[in-house]
Amino acid sequence: MDLQLGCVAVLNRNQDEIDQNISFDTMKQREKQFFIHHKEAFQHLPDEYKGSEQLVQRLATIQQERIRSTFPRVIKDLRKQIAEKKAQLKKIPPSLNTEIECWTFFQSMIDTY
Repeated sequence: MDLQLGCVAVLNRNQDEIDQNISFDTMKQREKQFFIHHKEAFQHLPDEYKGSEQLVQRLATIQQERIRSTFPRVIKDLRKQIAEKKAQLKKIPPSLNTEIECWTFFQSMIDTY
């Protein structure tokens, strides 16, 4: 099966380890020992595809690549939305803050009518 993003072999915690609240550092050591003791099963797999630390690095790299590829489009879309909102704001009539401004505006509407 061809995986587009590749794969990384990790050693998951079992239920007893979860119940015992085994620390991540302890699990990393267990994981390293597992790959050493089962070397023949993973001999075809390069070291950069073994272990949770490698998985974290791989996921961070994938995330960075995705952000870099989508960021320019997001910025372009935001700039377009900002321009549209500014155009909408320009169409809004000025605010009337005092009673005199309201009466003046009302009178100009009546005069226009």
